[in-house]
Amino acid sequence: EGGFFIAASFIVGSLGTLQLAAHQIVYQCISFSFMIPLGITHAVTITISQSYGEQETKHLLLMSRLSLFLGICWMSFTGLLFWIGGEQIATLFVASDEKDSLLLIQLAVQLLLVGACFQIFDGSQSIACGAMRGINENTKNLAITTTGYWIFGVPTAYLLGIVFQQGAVGVWIGLAVGLATTALLAVFSFERKIATWA
Repeated sequence: EGGFFIAASFIVGSLGTLQLAAHQIVYQCISFSFMIPLGITHAVTITISQSYGEQETKHLLLMSRLSLFLGICWMSFTGLLFWIGGEQIATLFVASDEKDSLLLIQLAVQLLLVGACFQIFDGSQSIACGAMRGINENTKNLAITTTGYWIFGVPTAYLLGIVFQQGAVGVWIGLAVGLATTALLAVFSFERKIATWA
């Protein structure tokens, strides 16, 4: 996942300093918001692994769904803040006398709108992958994240951002595609695995 975001930064960086600055502003906001789902991810991994070890499989599905629900609620709340207060948030990062400050704020606001949706997928995939780790499906997790990040995410980010000239916004849409793919695959794999134990 770290490499996924680094690759996105390299793609945005090739578009110029203004795009990269906007990207970094939004990345900081998203990273701050992500700390709650990250905590939920660690909690669900530990809780599910304990139930898995004790063979209390009937609780696994409930715990994973509750964790996913809590993560989506938090990310939806912060996403709403990004959507409504994007300009105010972006202004906190930019000095008013800085060159191209208005353009930078406008671009950051556009990215925050994408980020508002993006982070729901980000929180979901993290929690779902945490649930997969809890039932010792680490190899499958690797396959899921490689598929989502590197087969769907990075190529889409490059195509939209560079080939179709959508700039940083296109790159962030590509990030969202990669994370959404990862989230869907992880949730489906977890629920399918639990269904075989029922």
